[in-house]
Amino acid sequence: FYSIVAMSISLMLNGIFSSSASFKNLFYGICLGGGLLFLYLLFSAILDSSREPAPYICASALGVSLAASVQLFIRAAQMHSDGYLFSTVGGITAINRNVLQFSWGVATIVGAIIVIGIPAAFYLARQSRYSFLYYISAIVLVLASIIVDTRSAIITSIVFFIFCSIFCCFSGKNKTANRIYTVTSIVIGIGTLIAFHIYHGDLLELWNELLRFLRFDIISENLRLEYWKVGINDFLSAPVFGIGFDAGVVIEDTYQTFENAFTGMYHSVIIQFLASAGILGFAAFGYHCVEYARLMFKRRSGGKLLILLLPAMIIVMSLVDNFFFQFSFQIFYAAFFALAEKESCEK
Repeated sequence: FYSIVAMSISLMLNGIFSSSASFKNLFYGICLGGGLLFLYLLFSAILDSSREPAPYICASALGVSLAASVQLFIRAAQMHSDGYLFSTVGGITAINRNVLQFSWGVATIVGAIIVIGIPAAFYLARQSRYSFLYYISAIVLVLASIIVDTRSAIITSIVFFIFCSIFCCFSGKNKTANRIYTVTSIVIGIGTLIAFHIYHGDLLELWNELLRFLRFDIISENLRLEYWKVGINDFLSAPVFGIGFDAGVVIEDTYQTFENAFTGMYHSVIIQFLASAGILGFAAFGYHCVEYARLMFKRRSGGKLLILLLPAMIIVMSLVDNFFFQFSFQIFYAAFFALAEKESCEK
């Protein structure tokens, strides 16, 4: 509770004594920090009067991720049928992801919405009667993250899927069933690779083609390093309270087609706290991370660990983006953080 309050207050005080101080900074701070605090208090109040809410909250998060995935698959099938699912730029063929997205937002947001359902799926697979369906749901989310074609979503989904699948093999009442699902998935994966090698050729060439397809070999087009450099300079110009959210980073590129607090963000939660809220904001965020770690080790349980993985995913992906500050992701963050606190008190 106290770490959420401290972090929210530091966001409200963003840029207060800097040369760029403005009412806009106060407005953004109230929306970004006050919104997170409001959601946390709201879910804490709801959970206090709820009995065993974890399965319902996890099912809701999984439902949102699957809804986005199903729409993504349908849209991809339509585009493939019309012949423009793939595009070639600079000799590299990849999914035409900017056209593939729809009302969920840009590709990075869609990918993040999809992958945060993975810990929820494994929480249900760990203890639910229909564990097989939830395990399959997690695989579907990984496949959807690949189709949405954003590097942060792909890496996060694969890493967390591997961790959760191994963890559920040794924890929970369905650990025997999850061992069967995991071994079966590994066998199918190895069999697919062998079949490809027999009928289509060298696996190394497949790997290199996959890297090109997913654009992991393209570094020069990524403007994040430039964003972070500007963010450090902004922090040094106002180290205590930062320059505020209204100032933000301004770099001429094709992504900033209109101006608001999010297009001016530095695409890193660490740089964002330093530049916008100064050392005060960074210290509050650090305090929150310490409280997060303390919560994870307080009265440890397998279910609570999986619950806390969802906020962890948002923080991890926010190391190279700004999801932590978006209200839609704060809903999930606050709900699962409050849920983990309730689980700790009940154990």
